[in-house]
Amino acid sequence: GLRWNPKQGGMLLSGNVDGSWVVWDDDKRKLWCKPQMASGVAQKSRVVDLAWDPLGATCMLVAHECGVVVLWDVEALAELSVFERQPLGVHALAWLDWAPGAFVTVNDTTSVAKIWNVSQKAPLEHVRLAGAGVAMSSVEAAWAGLPKTADSGRIHSILPVSRGGAAGRGASAMFLAFLDGSIGLWNWRHRNLEWRSTAAHTETIFGCSFSPVDPDVLATASYDGGVVVWYTPTMSILSILH
Repeated sequence: GLRWNPKQGGMLLSGNVDGSWVVWDDDKRKLWCKPQMASGVAQKSRVVDLAWDPLGATCMLVAHECGVVVLWDVEALAELSVFERQPLGVHALAWLDWAPGAFVTVNDTTSVAKIWNVSQKAPLEHVRLAGAGVAMSSVEAAWAGLPKTADSGRIHSILPVSRGGAAGRGASAMFLAFLDGSIGLWNWRHRNLEWRSTAAHTETIFGCSFSPVDPDVLATASYDGGVVVWYTPTMSILSILH
C-alpha cells in the first residue's frame, strides 16, 4: 500500500511484499528504507497495511501478514515497539484519534476488532464490529432481510472518518469495507453499527478513500473492476465507475 504523510505532504510511505518498507521524501529528495525485519516478524512476511501517526510527522505503524504490528520512527530507522503477534493475523489497521496513541486492527477471518495503545504490547479490548446489531431498528430489519454469504461478517479494510465528515460524526466513526462488497459505518462512541449498505460491489472491496476536497464523499474500489462514489451524510451512491 501507499500512504501520504498527513503532517508532511511530500512524504510517501510504501509497504512491500518482502516485508520491508520505503519512505520517499519529495521535499528533501531523500529515500528512507528498512529492508531488515523487526524483531518478532517472520522473514519475508509481507506488509499488509500501514498508517502514519496523525499526531507525529515521523512515526508509523506497519502490519505484517504474520500478525505482528511494529511502531517505527522513520528518521531514526528505529523500531519503537513490536506488538504481540495475533494468531489469526492482521489485515488492516488504523489510528483512533479519540484517544492518544490508540489504534485498531482487524483480520479478514472474523468481525472482531482489537483496540491497542502504543504504551501496551497486548490489545486492550476486543470489539465485535459485525453481528452485534445495528443502531436503527429499521436498518437492522432491512439488513436482516438481505442475503448473507460467508463473507458478510468478514472485514477487508477500515477507514476512520475525518473530523467533520460523515454528517459531523468525526473521530467517533469508522467505515468498514466487508468482503462481500458492502460497507458499514461503525460508531465508536455508542459501539454499534449505524448503517450498512447492500453489496454495491460484486467482489471484495480492497480500498476506500475520502475525497481530498470534500470530506463527505467516499470512494470504494473493488476487484470487480468498479469504483463506487458515496455521499456519506445520506449514505447514498453518487456514481458507479467501471
